[in-house]
Amino acid sequence: MPHSTRITCQWPFLLMIAVVLRFFGTAGATAADQSTLDPSANHRILIISSFHFSHQWSQDIIRVIRRKLASDLNGCTIDYLELNAVRNSLEEINERFQAHLPSIHDGKYDCIVAILDDAIKLLCKYHKAIPPSVPLVVYSNHSIVEQLRAVHANSTGISGQIDLGKNIELGLLALPDSQEVLVIVDPADASAELSRSLRQSIAAFSNCRVRVANGGSFSYLELLEMSRRLPPKSFVILGFYRDYSRDGYGSMVDFARNFFAECPRPCLVPTNLSLTNGSLGGVTSKGTSNGEMLAEMTLQAIKNGRADKIRIAKEHTNFVIDIAVAKRFNVSIANLPDKVLLVNKTHSLWQTNRTEIILLTLTTLFLSVLTGCLI
Repeated sequence: MPHSTRITCQWPFLLMIAVVLRFFGTAGATAADQSTLDPSANHRILIISSFHFSHQWSQDIIRVIRRKLASDLNGCTIDYLELNAVRNSLEEINERFQAHLPSIHDGKYDCIVAILDDAIKLLCKYHKAIPPSVPLVVYSNHSIVEQLRAVHANSTGISGQIDLGKNIELGLLALPDSQEVLVIVDPADASAELSRSLRQSIAAFSNCRVRVANGGSFSYLELLEMSRRLPPKSFVILGFYRDYSRDGYGSMVDFARNFFAECPRPCLVPTNLSLTNGSLGGVTSKGTSNGEMLAEMTLQAIKNGRADKIRIAKEHTNFVIDIAVAKRFNVSIANLPDKVLLVNKTHSLWQTNRTEIILLTLTTLFLSVLTGCLI
């Protein structure tokens, strides 16, 4: 009995301790929950695309971002702004962006995502209208993310690794005896910067002449004629070219596909959009890979309210050679280094139908043996 009495006397005390611990535990859990992303919040995001939304590479990025946000954010609303910088003038681009400025200024968006440099330059230009609390997550293919962070600290993104010099390097790996390289670019600011960077590194290709042609000064037929005048041991790099509509093409991909089909020399490209469309290859990145990185950055920026704590990422690129096109131009792939990714590899009948061939052979043998036994 004394033992039971002692437990009874301590019970209220133990109960009080449990209640106190429960209270502090609940408070701690509440504080922890407040520091994480609230799945019930109706987050709003603005995605600004420099190109039109039918642009495949931009589509790949946006599709991945939408899928990621849909799975990780409940009630997320996405607004879209299509600048279509290829077809619209600077005045039209500014008008489109300015229509969204009141909403941006009022802090309507939890995060703004910008794809490619035309959109990023607008964010830089109008940075004073963007509240410091709004995180910016961007993809630049010419390394201007740092410029954006300099005027809007609450920003991060992917710094693109497009490098025409690397494409020349790949071309010389595949065609080591090349005497000349023709690099075609357009007059846009981004391409002009690429051209300046390329001219600084031309000395590294001392055994091969590198010629840069401003595509804005030539028609499609004139560019094609330039490629035809190249020596037999040469190749072409078709860089960013926005003037395709001048020659009646609806997209860069259509322009490139026709150019590759008619050009007598192998061509390389700095974007994966034109891979498998007739180019020999290129040093490129994937829109889906960039989309996954941007989506994760966007989630982190919304969760923490800060993007400046997220490290600016370097884009991963691949050296790619299309085997089917290599065969067309009699390019040997035997001595290519392991870092070169080979695509469109053809497989033998045995490689593609191994299981069926084995089953057919065994069935034939079985029927032959069975027939022999019955005779």
